[in-house]
Amino acid sequence: RKIKAQATTSYKMSAYMLDAEKRELGRGKWLRLDEIHYVSEDGKHRAWETVGRVTAASDSGAQGIGILAVLDDPADPAAKSIILTRQFRPPVGKYVLDFPAGLVDGGESAVETALRELNEETGYVVEQAHASACTVSPVICPDP
Repeated sequence: RKIKAQATTSYKMSAYMLDAEKRELGRGKWLRLDEIHYVSEDGKHRAWETVGRVTAASDSGAQGIGILAVLDDPADPAAKSIILTRQFRPPVGKYVLDFPAGLVDGGESAVETALRELNEETGYVVEQAHASACTVSPVICPDP
């Protein structure tokens, strides 16, 4: 038997925020838990829990960075390798493969942080002339 799926909702309004600020629910050494109140497209009042960093914002606008480090193979210009780290992560109780990453120190740019963190976590050294920040976006995203 075939079932036809069709959209049954058509919202006539846009969602909007109710509070000008987030309400802090809890705080740790590195993170805080906030609650945001808003009205959804269907007109219902809702609350959203989100995680943010406790650390102060840096001059670069980024608080943390993730690094996509690509290695060229001198013997084969078409060959590329990506550097990953293997680290124990307590929330999952296991070792995970991850991109090198870290927090931006005061006065550092995102590129300077990436170069420092890449060296600290992997031992690789990159000349700044070969490094660039492609995008700056939150590592902790308040997305679903």
